[in-house]
Amino acid sequence: MQSSSSNPPGPTPSRNPVGSNPSGSYSPVPPFRGPPTIPALTPTLPLTVNGLDPRGSPTPTFPMPHRHVTVPPLTTPPSLQLRPIQSVPQISFPQPAFQLLDNHPPGIKRPDTEAEKDTKELFRILDYPEGEIPVFDKDKDPWTMVRFEPVATQKRDSPWWNIFGSGISWTDTYAILLDSQFVLLVKETSPAEGPTVPAVTKSTHVIRPIPLEYLQLASFDDEPEIRKYHIGLLKRIRLSPTKEPMYPFTIYHAAAKITRRYTLYTKKGTERNKWKVALEKAIEARKSQQAAGMLYEPQVLNDGFFKIAPRIQFTRGITYTGRVTCATLFSFQREDYIAIGCTSGIYVSKRVEGIDYSFKKVLEFNEPNSIVAMPEFNKFIVHCELALFSYPLDKVIRVSRAQGDAAFNLGAPEEGFAQGHGDVLFFKAGRIADLTVVIYATKISEEVKAHVEKLIHHDGSALVPATYFPLCSPMSIPEDPHDATCFHDKVAICTSKAIYFVEPTSKEKPPPPPKAVPRIAQEVHKKKSKVPFRKVKVKEDAPKVVQLVAKANVLGMVTHERDLLLVYNDLGCFVDQEGKPARSTYYIEWERKATAFARRGPHLLLFSPGYIEVRNIETVRLIRMVPFSELRPLRSGISEGLLLIAVMTGGTEDDGSRTERLVELKYRGVD
Repeated sequence: MQSSSSNPPGPTPSRNPVGSNPSGSYSPVPPFRGPPTIPALTPTLPLTVNGLDPRGSPTPTFPMPHRHVTVPPLTTPPSLQLRPIQSVPQISFPQPAFQLLDNHPPGIKRPDTEAEKDTKELFRILDYPEGEIPVFDKDKDPWTMVRFEPVATQKRDSPWWNIFGSGISWTDTYAILLDSQFVLLVKETSPAEGPTVPAVTKSTHVIRPIPLEYLQLASFDDEPEIRKYHIGLLKRIRLSPTKEPMYPFTIYHAAAKITRRYTLYTKKGTERNKWKVALEKAIEARKSQQAAGMLYEPQVLNDGFFKIAPRIQFTRGITYTGRVTCATLFSFQREDYIAIGCTSGIYVSKRVEGIDYSFKKVLEFNEPNSIVAMPEFNKFIVHCELALFSYPLDKVIRVSRAQGDAAFNLGAPEEGFAQGHGDVLFFKAGRIADLTVVIYATKISEEVKAHVEKLIHHDGSALVPATYFPLCSPMSIPEDPHDATCFHDKVAICTSKAIYFVEPTSKEKPPPPPKAVPRIAQEVHKKKSKVPFRKVKVKEDAPKVVQLVAKANVLGMVTHERDLLLVYNDLGCFVDQEGKPARSTYYIEWERKATAFARRGPHLLLFSPGYIEVRNIETVRLIRMVPFSELRPLRSGISEGLLLIAVMTGGTEDDGSRTERLVELKYRGVD
């Protein structure tokens, strides 16, 4: 007969490791029925070593709910034994208790892996060129690391490598694949300068980060190359130099297949294969994400009316409108209209949702440059063949509604507008304070002048066309302008290399002359050297922004709060009204050379052959990349709005003509 146990009734704490399962200690394990919820655990938690508290009394045992097990204690106890009610036998638990869960409970952060720790450390010590806006904010922008591995790059140092050695230098770098871009960094340590200046370790970009939207894969099966260590002019006498095979793979930027093509090397062929798989999956995932979050999806307005004639016309009686050059949207008497300018003239149609457009030719022009409708002043302005023409808008609408060919019933354009001043280079309508103005530039011989005229009503009737009145005397501009932007009480007139500020509302008589905004390169040079900028040539060792601005052309300017964003074809710069850098980091490079731009809502849209870059207007960082075979912005008007009219290459007709497809790009939501 066994002696009765002196222990009180209840479960006896087990001293055996979990999974040993001595006879009689555990109930049989039920069969696995899919991923069940984690049951409550009943641990025995000694408070101190040897089961004694500071007062020497035995340590009490008590059951703990599940939430106390999953959340780590503030101080790690000497031992923690867990007895799961349902578990798979013969399982050891070397990791913490919360790692047993498939999904971490709310409030518990997964610990960083070694690769993630290394990535964060490289980003922490990352050093950018002075003034450059980082491609992404590592602290604010969400990012996920996909792969991190050391790789090597190769460079030929000298053309005499056949005579004086290999001439090939290898650099150990770190390749980081994020969910949005590919980054290649190198870690450098500057030597200490005495006891007061210690050595500094920093990381820098070997190449510009490549967004996954532009990342393309080239070769991943080239033969390995041999990397030799400690080889030089005097060390070639070594009998057995250290050699190591390096496996190359090549990637490139879709916008610059030659100039931004990079070959990286791994130490093993398996690592190269892993890189290929990781890059392909990351690129595909990025494409799916971009497609799901389209901010500006094109909607076809018309495809078939506007046609470009074939080289050889076989069919007679077909009217070819020619290439579309400009467009504008407007409302008149509570009805919406769209006007399209093309090679053969100007066509107008009513805009009704769900009904096909019915375009009617209203004016006979040969490739108009731009058109603007101003309903509040009953004006319809056309810029064509280096001249400006103004028509009453109500007559344009009546002609568009008439039956038959009534294009010539519109009459002659109004007199006294932009006549006798020379060739008109461009024109733009806008608002300065409470005034609606028309800005245009004229050229006679080699003299260029800017004109600002305001529109005024005489009898207050909206159907009576307003008249133009010069707001100030014409002002000389040293270069040919191509665009203008109104902000506050000033007008910024853009040329290819500079911007000139004009104050037409100034009370000074005569008004102050146009003020040229100093170039960014000059302002940066003032901080670096005392030599006059006009005597300095742009060299390779000049600041990066100086080299970029010297080669770039100004497309225009947009305003954001108190800053001015100069939009170049290669970069963007934030400046103040004096032309000086407006921020500590003030410039950023575009991924592709832009040919046009537009501001819609909170975004800056950059147009280039095949792509549209959607960037945040505040940070100028890339948000979306929209691929298009060909797309040209057409919208011109006083207000920007959220709708942008553009034209795409359409299909080919049976007679060989090619259609011009009208589309609208409308801001769909919040990015």
